[in-house]
Amino acid sequence: MKKFLILLFISLFLLSCGDKDQKSQDSENNDESTDEAVDVDESVSDKIDELSDVDEIENNGDTGNTGNTGNTGDSGDSGNTGNTGDTAGDEDEETPDEDEELEIPAGTIGFETGMPERGIYSKGFTYSVDVMGDLVDLYVPLSNTDKMSTAIYMQGAKVDKGFYSIFAKALSAYGFVVAVPNHKSFTGDNMTENKVFTQVWNYIKQMSGESGSHLFNRVDVAKVTVLGHSFGGVASLGILQNKCEIPTCTGTYNHPEELSAAVLYGTNTKNPYLGGVAEVNTGNIPTVFVQGLLDGKAKYEDMTATFEKTTGSPVSAVKVTGANHYGICDINNPAGAEEDSNIPALDQLTGINIIAKWSGIFMRAQIFGDSDDHDFFYTGTGDTADSVVEIISK
Repeated sequence: MKKFLILLFISLFLLSCGDKDQKSQDSENNDESTDEAVDVDESVSDKIDELSDVDEIENNGDTGNTGNTGNTGDSGDSGNTGNTGDTAGDEDEETPDEDEELEIPAGTIGFETGMPERGIYSKGFTYSVDVMGDLVDLYVPLSNTDKMSTAIYMQGAKVDKGFYSIFAKALSAYGFVVAVPNHKSFTGDNMTENKVFTQVWNYIKQMSGESGSHLFNRVDVAKVTVLGHSFGGVASLGILQNKCEIPTCTGTYNHPEELSAAVLYGTNTKNPYLGGVAEVNTGNIPTVFVQGLLDGKAKYEDMTATFEKTTGSPVSAVKVTGANHYGICDINNPAGAEEDSNIPALDQLTGINIIAKWSGIFMRAQIFGDSDDHDFFYTGTGDTADSVVEIISK
């Protein structure tokens, strides 16, 4: 019995130790499970941090290759985002492009100028107004600080103002508010007259001083340029010389004292009925004849004869190879106008930009007194590098 009791005690003792071992093992297993759970939680937390880092990088702009996103201090190669911790500081230090801050005025339509060579302003806005019964399209370059000069464009015979939109936008890049009016005269629709130039100029001067106008504080009214195409160029010559002659004027005419330059495309003084070329006296107002060498309506030789009979200084001629009579218009042979049978060899848009470029450079030289543009235009620096342009001056 005693031996039995001793054996029983030993058995119970061993069983107790086994339970303790089991519990100890279970405890160890539980600890390992807990550690595994903690590891999982930490892994999930790390993954969330990674996703958060990616979101932050994406919100910073161009993510490129996010590289190692586990380290939030350095995003790796993240498409030039650099150190994400410094992004806000970098943005604060950057000087924003002025164009990004420019706002298109309400009630107008924004446009891109196309930035022809040596252009300055990349954006602008356009809208239409009624000036004494004439509908006028205005093209205004955008700037927060600069005041622009004004260029008033006299339309060719029966050419609607809308066909000069590309040219007007490109010319505005050089710092000019470009006004293009339609006019109905005693000779018909879209047939301009000298007086239109003065009426539009008076309107622009008035609006530049009215706080509710889109032109308020945007225009320098010290000088104005007249531009003309074909029939509008003939009117421009009348304006330039204070001449009032049918069919572009009746009665008398005197141009505004601010008239400071003239640009004439496809224009000459040859009498279409009697022949002969009339003399021109510019009164020393800087003038340029721009001529497409393929012009089948206002021929190159007639422009050359007019140029030779023009007095006053400076006077220039810009010869554009491959352009015809409508090289300045949005399309060749615009609807309503008399056709030029000569097919242009120069792409229409390319030609427009070339004409706008040399018109704008000439105008900046004369209106703004820009010495670089003056040298570029008058010394042969510019046209030597332009394969389709030749400039002569006297």
